[in-house]
Amino acid sequence: MVPLVLWVNDKGAVADSIEGVSLSQPGYRSLTWAALFYLAALVAIYRLMFSVSVASLMLAMNRTVIPSHRATMNGVATLLVSLARSVGPGIAGFLVAFSLSAGVFQPLVGATCLFLFLAMADLAAGLSAIVFLREEIDQERDSTIQK
Repeated sequence: MVPLVLWVNDKGAVADSIEGVSLSQPGYRSLTWAALFYLAALVAIYRLMFSVSVASLMLAMNRTVIPSHRATMNGVATLLVSLARSVGPGIAGFLVAFSLSAGVFQPLVGATCLFLFLAMADLAAGLSAIVFLREEIDQERDSTIQK
């Protein structure tokens, strides 16, 4: 949705210049107020859903592990989250720089391709988590029924 709003944004300006660079020069496009508010709403929704999903994942993980192993599982989960947060910006920065300036695509097409790639990777991660959690829930239900 973000590349779409940037693609169709043609009129209006939030500011006439940014740090002394005139936005009226060729190659610069300015945001409309509607596009700015739309992007701000997308960011707010994203942050809200991220907070809810992290809490839900922690609750689901705590339910799938026996109580004596919860501390170990929480420690490993925290380690992996910290690793992802430290490595993620570098990888994302490389991908953004490559998609915008490598010359393989036009910058707007490169940004759209990058967004679609990241969206598909996120969707794949979410679906794999659902599949693994469903297997755990099914195993727990079967063990409960057998007792």
